[in-house]
Amino acid sequence: MVWARTRLTIWEDLFPPVKKIYFRFEGKYPEKFYAKINELLKKIFAVPDAYIQEKEYNWKKTENGHKFKIVWSLMKPFDRWSYLNMEIDLKGYSENGYGKASIEFEPRVVTEFPQDYAWQQTVFYEVCRKLWDSIFYKRKREKIYDESKELCMRFQAELKHFGVLLNES
Repeated sequence: MVWARTRLTIWEDLFPPVKKIYFRFEGKYPEKFYAKINELLKKIFAVPDAYIQEKEYNWKKTENGHKFKIVWSLMKPFDRWSYLNMEIDLKGYSENGYGKASIEFEPRVVTEFPQDYAWQQTVFYEVCRKLWDSIFYKRKREKIYDESKELCMRFQAELKHFGVLLNES
């Protein structure tokens, strides 16, 4: 990924026109999704802990159970310019071992081209960059896009499978 002061940034949603993917669960022990999501993010997306940030953690113990809201941010770099950026939202409650959980995630592929130097901000550079992007990098970006879709669909399938296992136990 590019760490430039100024840059051209292209954000592409993975499943247009849908921006967020929703998963609802009602059953036994919905609070167990917290540990499972942490595990799946590391396992499926194969990123170190440093690329997963817990942006919000709100866990309240009530008289009968738990109420929780956790937000993660995941960044999976693919090459120097492109990476998968995903926000994951878990919220729900559990009373006496039974409750509801709602999981939302918003995946998108981000491509950044630096524009730090004066020559990178010229029309000539932009024409060359656009040509390079359309001739060479477009195919690579499509592969990144497809791989990101597969990872997100696998993440969703694993969450569903875990929900089924929770209700069977």
